[in-house]
Amino acid sequence: MYLYQKLERYGVFSSYSKFGISENVLTKCENHILLLICEFLASPSLQYFSIFAHMYRRVLIITYYWPPAGGGGVQRWLKFAKYMPQCGIIPVIYTPSNADYPIIDKTLAADIPPEVEMLYRPIIEPYRLFRKLSRQKKGKISAGLIQNKENQGVVQKFLTWLRGNFFIPDARITWVNPSVAFLEDYLLYNPVDAIITTGPPHSMHLIGMELQKRMGIRWIADFRDQWLKMDNKEHFKLSFASMRKHEALERKVVQQADEVICVSWTAANEYAKLRGKPVHTITNGYDHEDFEKRYERRGDYYIIGHYGTLGADRDHPEFWQRLQEEQSHPILGHKTVLELIGPTDEQILNKAIALMGRERVWQQDYLPHLEVLKHMQEASVLVLLVNRNESAPGRIPGKVFEYLACERPIWLYGGEGGDVEKVVTEASGASFTRVFLTIRLMIILYNENCNYNWRKTKLHESRKTNQSNAKWWKV
Repeated sequence: MYLYQKLERYGVFSSYSKFGISENVLTKCENHILLLICEFLASPSLQYFSIFAHMYRRVLIITYYWPPAGGGGVQRWLKFAKYMPQCGIIPVIYTPSNADYPIIDKTLAADIPPEVEMLYRPIIEPYRLFRKLSRQKKGKISAGLIQNKENQGVVQKFLTWLRGNFFIPDARITWVNPSVAFLEDYLLYNPVDAIITTGPPHSMHLIGMELQKRMGIRWIADFRDQWLKMDNKEHFKLSFASMRKHEALERKVVQQADEVICVSWTAANEYAKLRGKPVHTITNGYDHEDFEKRYERRGDYYIIGHYGTLGADRDHPEFWQRLQEEQSHPILGHKTVLELIGPTDEQILNKAIALMGRERVWQQDYLPHLEVLKHMQEASVLVLLVNRNESAPGRIPGKVFEYLACERPIWLYGGEGGDVEKVVTEASGASFTRVFLTIRLMIILYNENCNYNWRKTKLHESRKTNQSNAKWWKV
């Protein structure tokens, strides 16, 4: 049993078959020579020998969003997982088997590398019941499109309040305890080097925190959005007690995680104060392979396009004024159309139709990701509308990096002096490729670089996608 525990500690047990050693031998044999051999194979001193360098490097990623889920929430860790094997890391993905995703994009599954190990477990989804009771379409509640107070019925107001005050931190809280039990049993026989949790939903962090406590495994908490600065927080009508519980959970996660990663510098600075030590920033980015096929602007239309979720809190009056000026242009006015691809607030859509006419407003709730990138490149102008709430300074919409890769003029509204303005005006597109960001993640995980020669990939380094050629206007 001593040998079995020793091999587990060094991460060799999960690869016993590679050595031709049966599980029975591992659990019963006390052969010290065999122990020394296996310790040698697992020794960090062999990290430069490719045959052994990464055979025991495995990372468990706990994420709610995974293909066939669509939208921006799934792409961050899907793209990290895509490039991890090229950096010598085998990602183990734990995700629900029956999640109620607001958006479906089956084409994203093509980015899952064959090396990925998948773990599934069922989840109870309160949103399914909420939709039936409130008679709301799929995705409206969970896609950031909660209606304004004046447009909500009594039932919907009650359900929204119930979601905010009884499902803390979110509606996936019921998945935490079953997941901890399942993963604890799995990790006893399939060790990993680290656990990564990504939120929202922030219930994922509670799973990682409990596994760290029980098993002592290194845990990294990744915040795609800040916990208490969530969108639509005011709609949940949080009570004083609920707010205090959110604050306590957020503080506990941020302080107890071995490492914390944020997608913006402002969020990282705020969490560093709460944590009492530095927090890493790894922004979102774009995948250079998604842009290997390039498209030209459409000549028959002057397309002003917004791509992604467009909620009521992203309604900027200045944008409509500029749009009205464009359609009054003596040369381009008759060719101007507004393209909205992504879940769109009903009031915003009606405002657009009233301004431009139905035939000049092209709206689709969702398209597969690569098709959206094609539409972006065919547009004449790309519109970036930042949320009008307290999270705006630290908000960097994921689509901004793909906007930069498209090399089109960007209209930026909101986020004055914030991180998104910094990205658009100062950043080089090459520094936001998914490969480059994965390398930065590896440095956090193992304090070392990987062997992936990213400089030989087809990056857009020669096309400096910053202020020099991707014109932008802050209104």
